[in-house]
Amino acid sequence: LEQSYTLTRLDLSGCQIGVKGLQALGEVLKPVNYTRSAPDSSVDYMGIVSSWEQRALFAATGTRGALRCLALSTCLLGPEGAEALKHVLLRNPALVGLDLSQSGIMGTGVAHICIALGANPKYHVDSNTTLTSLNLQCCQAYAAGATHVADMVRHNNHLRRLNLSDNDVGAVGARLIADALKVNMSLEHLDLAKNNLGEDGAVYVAEALAVNVRLCGLDISYNGVGDAGATALARAIDKNKSLTLLDVTANLHVSALGAWYLSVAAKSKPTGWDRRLRYRGLPSHLQVRADLPRMLSVADHKRVLAMKNADLELARPPKVNDS
Repeated sequence: LEQSYTLTRLDLSGCQIGVKGLQALGEVLKPVNYTRSAPDSSVDYMGIVSSWEQRALFAATGTRGALRCLALSTCLLGPEGAEALKHVLLRNPALVGLDLSQSGIMGTGVAHICIALGANPKYHVDSNTTLTSLNLQCCQAYAAGATHVADMVRHNNHLRRLNLSDNDVGAVGARLIADALKVNMSLEHLDLAKNNLGEDGAVYVAEALAVNVRLCGLDISYNGVGDAGATALARAIDKNKSLTLLDVTANLHVSALGAWYLSVAAKSKPTGWDRRLRYRGLPSHLQVRADLPRMLSVADHKRVLAMKNADLELARPPKVNDS
């Protein structure tokens, strides 16, 4: 690595490299002429280094800038390893992808990573401004870690993809992240699957979705969302102009009625807004329509079928027929 200007991806998943290994890795990943200042604006660090001319440019300027993606999945780094990795991120001006899934860094380690990515305005000058993809799946972040993730989402204007699935952030963490999403202008894909969001968490996410203008993909599968959450999401989708993919797989409490609300919200959007919004884990529009008569009265069934964008009545769902 110390002599390489061509390696673009390094996968150390499953390797127990430890804190000392990360420190050694950080030494060879930092630029030769490293200084604690903002990256040189004259060099396009965000561009993918694909041509020999670009690689030669990095070599000529003394920057080991070829490495773009680093995978440390299942490395069991712990909080101490995350702290060492923080310094790697602060020094590296070219890394765009980082995979820390199942690394055991916990909430404290997540805090270190988020600080390197701008969570704390105090370190804004030295924060990493090139990373665009971060995978924190199953890192045991919980609600405490979600606090730091929310701060990062609020202040970071470069991150495009964030995987926070299977971290059990709960409704509390969802509220914090949702508040940050309302002002974020860069994040395009967010994975919140398996986080025990529940109905309240889904409502918080929906409130953010209603005002966010950047997010294209959202995964809230396996979160115990029911009809109340589906109704809130339907209202948000009716207002949102950017979302193209929503994954609601295995939210078993969403009935045919909740699924109908989501389906109608997507289908009734004006043509100018609709960018072919796709669902995952949701029955087809026709299948949901066939299921409705079994749970609604005749009058309510007719009213639901007549729903259009102009009078999308989602605040008061029709009463379910007990029979």
